[in-house]
Amino acid sequence: MPKKLNYYETLGVSPTATLEDIRKAYYRLARQYHPDVNPEEQAGETFKEITRIYKILSDRIRRREYDRELAKESPKESPKESPKEPESPQSNTNSPEEQAWEFYQAGLKKIQKLNYQGAIADYTQALELNPQLVEAYYQRGFARSQVNNNREAFADYTTALAQNPQLPEIYYYRGLTRFKLGNIPGSLEDFDRALKINPHYGEAFYQRGLVYQEIDDKPAAIENFQQALKEFSRQGDRFNHNRTMKALENIPQRFNFFEKMPPLLTFPREMFKTWRGFALNPMEGLFPTFVTLENPRAIAIGFCLIFNLCFTIGVGYGQNFYLLSNRPIFTLIIIGFLPVFTLTTTSGFIRLICQAKGSFTGDFFIASASLFPLGLWILLAGLIQNWVAFSILGIFAISYTILTIYSGCQEISHMSATQSSLTVPIILLLGLSPLLLII
Repeated sequence: MPKKLNYYETLGVSPTATLEDIRKAYYRLARQYHPDVNPEEQAGETFKEITRIYKILSDRIRRREYDRELAKESPKESPKESPKEPESPQSNTNSPEEQAWEFYQAGLKKIQKLNYQGAIADYTQALELNPQLVEAYYQRGFARSQVNNNREAFADYTTALAQNPQLPEIYYYRGLTRFKLGNIPGSLEDFDRALKINPHYGEAFYQRGLVYQEIDDKPAAIENFQQALKEFSRQGDRFNHNRTMKALENIPQRFNFFEKMPPLLTFPREMFKTWRGFALNPMEGLFPTFVTLENPRAIAIGFCLIFNLCFTIGVGYGQNFYLLSNRPIFTLIIIGFLPVFTLTTTSGFIRLICQAKGSFTGDFFIASASLFPLGLWILLAGLIQNWVAFSILGIFAISYTILTIYSGCQEISHMSATQSSLTVPIILLLGLSPLLLII
């Protein structure tokens, strides 16, 4: 092979080829030149060269750097030989598909120059001429993500996947976009799909590890980082290998002592960790917290006991404030379990009617998690014994309960958004009516 070669020409693809096109071209050449199937003396060197080129062109950052170098090395044409082309194609006699492709290529050149707004305009023109140009949706999504227009980038990636759902790179980049938007479950779902199509996608393992690290699931983060290291080592990708090693080393190890303690002693910490996962944002924090629990039923029992404790203390202490203040403690404890039972039963019954793919454990977890803020409300109101404070705290507690139930119905019980919206008031009406009547 010559020393100076155009990498795209070597693989037999165009400079605008997608990552999937580059991968297919590499595998085709690898089968042709692999030393195990090709006994020729130069086959081994050729195989090493195309492998090196593939590693560069399959990495977005390294490919962009190479494209810049290629643009600098390309000889500039004389104005007499070829007039200078405008930055964006002008209307001509070509077919709409050809014009769309010209706009697409112009967008690629602007991406190389980091002119993302100009690239977005060119890709938009391309898609107006040819709405079936998947590459333009994909590249426009990338350009929009670079200018922090993540919602429109998500829409572009989704449209591209609707036309071709077998592109792991688009799932990967949509997963990154969802993560930026704070949609942790959606981000994990996209990384899972990317890895299902391409089980050797090291970057997807790495980013999924970062997501698990974000939700404080240390074992899952470590497992994904370790898998990413294997893939990067196999591919000879030192840059990403070193980056993954740093991420793995930065995972806090401060809980090692507690992890060796008996489960009974670590349970309060697990309870606090679970509550912290969704306390401030039940809409986006409840599902990732639930799916990372080793024993969600035990955690649900813990929340149920905490609610009962708050209920018993708050009602028992609130003399002349709650109707049940003068009842025996044992009676208050029995009554404190009633809302858990009614909420779980109502949630499970509606889930069965909607034919949603949930479970009793999920219903129990939703009920106990949604009652937690109500328990704090009853406790604080009983201690303060002030109707103004009771009303203000009640607004916060009921709001968090509504958000928790809605999130649980949609993410844990797998109901649609419409079903979840209709289910929340029914659960509140049937599940919490006994509690409101009692207090």
